[in-house]
Amino acid sequence: MNSMTGFGRSLIENDGRRISMELKSVNHRYLDLNIRLPRTLSQVEQIIRTKIKNTLSRGHVDVFIYYKNTRQDAKQVTVDTALAKAYADAFKEIKKAAGIKNDTTTSSIAKMNDVLIIDENAEDEKLIAELVNKALDTALVGLSQMRKLEGVSLKEDMLENLGLLEDNLMTIEERAPKVPNIYKEKLSLRLDELLEDVNVNLDEQRLMTEIIIYCDKCSISEEISRLKSHFKTFRNKSNENNAIGRSMDFLVQEMNREVNTICSKSNDIEITNVGLAMKNTVEKIREQVQNVE
Repeated sequence: MNSMTGFGRSLIENDGRRISMELKSVNHRYLDLNIRLPRTLSQVEQIIRTKIKNTLSRGHVDVFIYYKNTRQDAKQVTVDTALAKAYADAFKEIKKAAGIKNDTTTSSIAKMNDVLIIDENAEDEKLIAELVNKALDTALVGLSQMRKLEGVSLKEDMLENLGLLEDNLMTIEERAPKVPNIYKEKLSLRLDELLEDVNVNLDEQRLMTEIIIYCDKCSISEEISRLKSHFKTFRNKSNENNAIGRSMDFLVQEMNREVNTICSKSNDIEITNVGLAMKNTVEKIREQVQNVE
């Protein structure tokens, strides 16, 4: 079992080129990628998406990539000669119009806007792709390890809560067979009170019929059986290493449905109280399952 929460980082350097990468993931219904990278690396975005999709199944993943090229041939400088000449001619016009000394120098013209143009040389796309792949592999290893460790913690918490549910269900299962007799006693006492001053004999057959109808309406044996099955499936799922979050979420929904039915069908306060406690525990598991990949 893996969590969807994790973090991974990497730093790769080669021949004056440096790529650092950070991956941060949180829970999400599907796999949602948010990739932030420099414009010079835009050609590798699809490589990143494909590799992450082949590694992760679910989660919102933020990808931050930083690139620096310190090579001497990383940039080139060109001169806009036409603009430089225009500046020089303009300075001469100023000298002539104002009658002042022309102190124009090459450096002063070079400082004027847009005379010197600095461009980044074309990158070696193949080499960049190799560096990005290495950086991504390292970051993904770190991210996956953290998600795995978080998954271990999640599993422990969920199985602890599942154990509470199993104990609660055992209590309900032990209590359920007693409910008809309790109902019979209460009904008999109530009828005796009502018929105390009336010369009418209690019809035992009719009483048993009422009890049978009551038992049929409040029977929770099917719900108990289904819950046991859900608990067993959930425990088995927790031992799998693939993406199990969606299937576990479905199981929790089914658990909640069965517990709700038990609470609504039961006319016994003890069973109802245990059922309400189970609802709270199921909700805790549901919150935990939301972060399972």
